[in-house]
Amino acid sequence: MLTTFNSDRAPLASVQAPGREKLSITVIILTLNEQIHIERCIASVASFVQRIIVVDSFSSDRTAEIVRGLIPAGSPHRLIAGAPLPEGWTGKNW
Repeated sequence: MLTTFNSDRAPLASVQAPGREKLSITVIILTLNEQIHIERCIASVASFVQRIIVVDSFSSDRTAEIVRGLIPAGSPHRLIAGAPLPEGWTGKNW
């Protein structure tokens, strides 16, 4: 399988590529305010892995919205909201 990606925020779409199978790998992407990078990040792995799980750590930008727009209904890909951080933790700080 070869997955195509459209930077106009079109959903991930799969098409058959001769002699190519996706690897039986699940990629987990941890995010916090990554609206600028998330599409390119997902696109960089989508063509060769079977499943992508994005764990959003309470982004205040459009990260979760963008990911939801990229995942078609019935897809094995998922967006998961992370758990709240413990008192005094800052999470991803870069």
